Amino acid sequence: MREIKKLLTAIEGADIANGHRVIRRDPKIRLLTAAVYNRIIERLFHTDVKDVECAQALPESTAG
Repeated sequence: MREIKKLLTAIEGADIANGHRVIRRDPKIRLLTAAVYNRIIERLFHTDVKDVECAQALPESTAG
């Protein structure tokens, strides 16, 4: 829950804030495939998102 506060702070002035896991506890093959996938996305879309598949994304609200 405390990490949500960081995302809420990061979203100010941005369209989206994306979190990532600092310490991953995945099997080595998962770490490898994630690294390759993230590098491909980084090159294709010129982005610096650390973990494209991370579930901690906070889009800017456009409602209301």
